[in-house]
Amino acid sequence: MKIVYVHGANATPKSFTFIKSQLGKHEAYDFTYDANDPVEGTVKHLAEFIPQDSHIISHSLGGVLAVAASQRVPDKIKSIVTISAPFGGSEAASRALLFMPFNTFLHNISVHSKLIQAVSSSIVGVPLLKVITTAGNYVFETKMNDGVVTVDSQMSLWGGEELVIHLNHFEVLMDQDVADSIKLFIKQHQK
Repeated sequence: MKIVYVHGANATPKSFTFIKSQLGKHEAYDFTYDANDPVEGTVKHLAEFIPQDSHIISHSLGGVLAVAASQRVPDKIKSIVTISAPFGGSEAASRALLFMPFNTFLHNISVHSKLIQAVSSSIVGVPLLKVITTAGNYVFETKMNDGVVTVDSQMSLWGGEELVIHLNHFEVLMDQDVADSIKLFIKQHQK
C-alpha cells in the first residue's frame, strides 16, 4: 500500500509520525513544499510526485493541495484524507493582506486565492474523507475555528465523508480515534 503524506504550511512530514505508526506496513512518500512558493507550481509538482495507486493523507494547506492535485491525476489516486483543511480559505489571511500585500503565503490561503476558488468549487473524483476539527479559539477569526482554520472553511468543499471531531488543529494528528478512522477508510478503498 502506497501513502503520500502532504503536510500543512510551515510544517514537516514529522507531523504524521503518530498516524504513520498506526497504519501498519506501507510505503510512505513524504511530499514537502514551501508554503511561501506560488501554489500553482506546488500543485504541479505534487501531481507529478504521486505514484500510481496511492492514497493521500494531508493536513491543513496540504489538504487543499491534495484535492487540487487530484483534479490533475485522479487515475493515480485511490483515496484522499484531508485533516483540518481550509477549503474556503482564510478570512484572517485576506485581512492581513491589507498590511502585507506582497506576502505569497497569505495570497495562497486567502479566500480570494485562485487555488482556494478552484478547489472550493470543485467536485472530488476520488473517495474523500474530510476530518473536521472544531476545538480551538484563534482570536483573529470571528467564526468557530480549530485554533487555525474556521469550521466553515473546512466544510466548504462539497462531497466525501466527514468526521467531525472536537480537537484542535494540531492535536488531531495525535489522536487514536482519528488514526483508526483513517486506517478504516483507506482499507475500504484499497482495492
